[in-house]
Amino acid sequence: MSAAEANPVPQYPQEVSCLLIPMSGVPMLLPNVSVAEIITGKVAPNARTPVWHLGTLNWRSVLIPVVSLELLNQQTPQMESQYLRLAIINSYRGDNRLPFYAIVVEGIPGLVRVMSGDIESQTEQTLPTEQMRVIVGGQKAMIPNLAMIEGKLLNAE
Repeated sequence: MSAAEANPVPQYPQEVSCLLIPMSGVPMLLPNVSVAEIITGKVAPNARTPVWHLGTLNWRSVLIPVVSLELLNQQTPQMESQYLRLAIINSYRGDNRLPFYAIVVEGIPGLVRVMSGDIESQTEQTLPTEQMRVIVGGQKAMIPNLAMIEGKLLNAE
């Protein structure tokens, strides 16, 4: 057995299906598998949580927390209705306390197929909820810091 057979190099996909989701600022770029659904829903407020934790949403008979990235970044959100457009996010942590959560978004996402060389990282300043700023397909976008967002939610509950 050769060394290459004993220690195979992991094979990564050549292309990743992503969603470019409109936000009040720069669009959010997420792998398609991390988004369970985009819905319009009414959030039940909770006075005991931080201001960025808008409350809970009854989604498929499960109560999930709703987050405003703008408020988490200490910005002013543009929420004009009691019904919000929400991206339901599959938690990547595998923590049973937080299998899903919702992020307030501004519009209908577009499908983007991203090849390994298609993303160009940006050096501009990121906000606390952002992992990095990128350019994909000629458009600026941000990749959210899901670890930070999920950590904040777990500590706020």
